[in-house]
Amino acid sequence: MKQGKEDKQTRKRGGGGSLRPAFAEIRARMEAAGFRPSRRLGQNFLLDPSLHEAIVEAAGVEKGDRVLEIGSGAGFLTAHLLQAGASVLAVEVDSRLAGISREVLSGRGELTLLVEDVLERKNQLNPKVVEAAWKHAGEKGLKVVANLPYSVSGPVLALLGLSSLPISTMVFLVQKELAEKALARPGDSHWGHLGFLLGLRFRGKLLRTVPPQVFRPRPKVLSALVRFSPRARPLVPPGPEMEALASFARGLFTCRRKTLRAALRTLGGPDPDLWIARAGVSGDVRVDALDPKEIKKLFFSLFLGGETAF
Repeated sequence: MKQGKEDKQTRKRGGGGSLRPAFAEIRARMEAAGFRPSRRLGQNFLLDPSLHEAIVEAAGVEKGDRVLEIGSGAGFLTAHLLQAGASVLAVEVDSRLAGISREVLSGRGELTLLVEDVLERKNQLNPKVVEAAWKHAGEKGLKVVANLPYSVSGPVLALLGLSSLPISTMVFLVQKELAEKALARPGDSHWGHLGFLLGLRFRGKLLRTVPPQVFRPRPKVLSALVRFSPRARPLVPPGPEMEALASFARGLFTCRRKTLRAALRTLGGPDPDLWIARAGVSGDVRVDALDPKEIKKLFFSLFLGGETAF
C-alpha cells in the first residue's frame, strides 16, 4: 500500500515528531510478526487521525484522566489518548498486536497494556479486566473508548451497562446497525433488550456515521461513533436487581411483536391480567412499544410487590 493521506496526517499539529509511524511501517511489523487481520475477530484498523482525535474529543479526554481502551490493536487510537495526557489501560486480545503497540508507544505516556480478551464468556466480562479497571479508575471515574468489532460489541456494551464500574463516559465506534440497536427508543424498529439495558443507566447519542474507506481492511458496512453519558440518577443502579430486571426484559423482548398480555402468557408465570393490573400497565400495548419505566413497573410489581426505592 502506498503511503496515503492518513499516514501524512500522523504528524502532530505544529510539527515536531509524529503520533505513530506510517501505516506502511506498522504493516511491515505486523507481517514480520506473522499477523494477518482476522475477520472472525473483526480486526479492521481505523487509520484516519481526524477520527482518532474525534473519539478523544467526544470522550472529553483531558490530562490526568483515566481511560480504559478496549481492543487497542496496534495503538493508533492509544497514541492520541496518551498525547491528550490520559493514563491509559489498554486491553488487547492479540499478543502480536500488543507487542507492536508496546514498541510503538514506548515512552509516550502512562500506558498499561493488558493482553486479555475483554470477555470471559459472552455473558461475562473478564474478571482480570474488571479488576484492572477498578484499580485504574481515578476519582473522576473511568472513561471507556473502543473501536469494537461487531462480533463482540453487543455483549461488551450490555455487560458494561450492567457493571458497577465507575464509568463517567463511554465512546464507541461500532457497526451502524449495532449503534441503532443501542440507541433505539420505544416504538423504533430497533428497540429491544440492548437499548433498554443501556438506557437504565446511560443516555446515548449518535455523533456521526463513518464510511468503510477509513479502515484497513475495509468492512462492508457503515460504522457509527456513539457516546453514552451516565444518567444523573439511573432508573435502576447496577447490582443484583438490575441483572434480574435485564434477564426479565430479555425474555420479554423475545415476544416483541405480541401484546403484553399475550407475551406474558407465552413466558408463563402468574396470571397475566392480575400481573398487568398490579403494575398499572395496559395489556393491549405491544411489547416493542413499552418504555423502560413500564418494564420496570412490571418487574417490580411481580418480584418486589410493586415497592422499589428507584
